[in-house]
Parts: sequence; structure tokens; C-alpha cells
Amino acid sequence: MDIKLYTYINWLNFGFINFRVGNKDFTIKLSNRKEGIEFNTPRNSLIFSIKNNIFDDILIGNFMKTKLINVPSLYPDFTPYVTKYGDNGQARSEDEIKKYFDYYKLISTNYWLDYLKIKSENIIRPKIEKYRNIYHLARNIKRKFT
Repeated sequence: MDIKLYTYINWLNFGFINFRVGNKDFTIKLSNRKEGIEFNTPRNSLIFSIKNNIFDDILIGNFMKTKLINVPSLYPDFTPYVTKYGDNGQARSEDEIKKYFDYYKLISTNYWLDYLKIKSENIIRPKIEKYRNIYHLARNIKRKFT
């Protein structure tokens, strides 16, 4: 992860990101919003993941506790930007993310299908989250076809 990427995440509805390492808090203020994320992780795991661009490994592994503050989920406003575009795609600014997508469009025959999935999920998920049973049914149907 890179500090430049945090600036871009500001645009994505987060007010702060807090790292609790040991018993110390390191807060990066992005805006005045009350929504944020707290990561509680061992120092060596955090530093290793940042240096090696594998933050997603400690995010999905059992090396770090994640606390969401006034945020329903890390997806889609955090996880893809940090793990997929930042770690894997080496895109750490708004301009680099644009270049990443431009390149992806050129080399991927599935770009538009992926784009449609992301956009439709962002529209549908908040509307049906109140109805968990319908959400789980739709998710199971989606998994059968993807």
C-alpha cells in the first residue's frame, strides 16, 4: 500500500484508516467523514505485506483483525482499490488506476462483462441487503453461473 493510494480512497467515502500495531494507533485522516476502518495487526506482518505488495494476504488471512466503523463492507469501496489495483496492478494514484483500466480494456475480452457485474452489483446489493434471504438466493444463483 502507498500513501498516494490513501488519498484516492478518500474519494471513496472513508474518513480515516487506523492501524493499531501493538498498543499504538496510527491514524491516517482522509476527510471529515465518520466512516473508517481499523486494522489491528502485528508489526512485522504489516511491514512485510506493504513492502511486498501483498496487503490482501493479511487482509484475507488470519493475521489481522479488521473493524469497520460506520461502513457495511470493505467491498467495493476499499478492497479492489488496495488489493487488486494497488497490490496486483501497481496502480497507486487516480491517474495510474485510469491507465490500469485502459490497459485492461485493451487486453481483456471479459472487460465489459466484468464491468457490468461490478456496476450491477453496486446497484443491486444496497437495495436487497434488507432482504437477506433474497440476497442469499441471488448470490447462490450468481455463483452457479459464474
